Amino acid sequence: MPGFANSLGIDAVVTVHCVLMEDGHPFHCQAIDETVHGLGFAAAARLVVASGELRARRLDGAPTPGQVVTRVRFHAPPLATRGESWQGQEAGEEGLRLAGQVLDKYPEPRAFADQSMDGLDFDRRAVVGPWVVELMTPSPERLRQIQTIQLARLFTVSELQGALDGRFPAFPNGQDFMDAAPGMTASELANLEELRRRYCERYECGEGASEPVTP
Repeated sequence: MPGFANSLGIDAVVTVHCVLMEDGHPFHCQAIDETVHGLGFAAAARLVVASGELRARRLDGAPTPGQVVTRVRFHAPPLATRGESWQGQEAGEEGLRLAGQVLDKYPEPRAFADQSMDGLDFDRRAVVGPWVVELMTPSPERLRQIQTIQLARLFTVSELQGALDGRFPAFPNGQDFMDAAPGMTASELANLEELRRRYCERYECGEGASEPVTP
């Protein structure tokens, strides 16, 4: 799921065409239709399909070249549900302490705005970037709080200690990181809704855009 679309609560369906020569991964995958353009859904859908393994059709028992057309559906949680969604075990004091040390040792090299615009092309980033800086960039203290909680929730104490010693655990995907974040405050939700309003006013959001947050 492209990160920026996910943050705005935008769904999409992409139709992908691939070539399948034998059992295994399809190749030469092309997105031939998408319900919402410009948010990175086509590229994400190609990766989803190309990573799958399919069984080729048979002729006299032998695999024969063929074509595959499939749809990939992306669903983002509505903005109104962006409260606390973590269902896992809460982090303890030791986990939070080690997570803070990990952040000190391995600071994120990218600016927050760059991380937040996953899926957007260069032209749209130029337009949306200032909005993200204005509306969505947290204070350094709030960002550190969020990241500390995410790390402490997603990794065990031994995994965090291992990271400090140079032994890095397998990294969760982006959705897992979003789920592990603390719930958004009322003002953060209002700013997210304003970002969505501006984006959808300038570009298409399609029918998959979630409903605005209601007080």
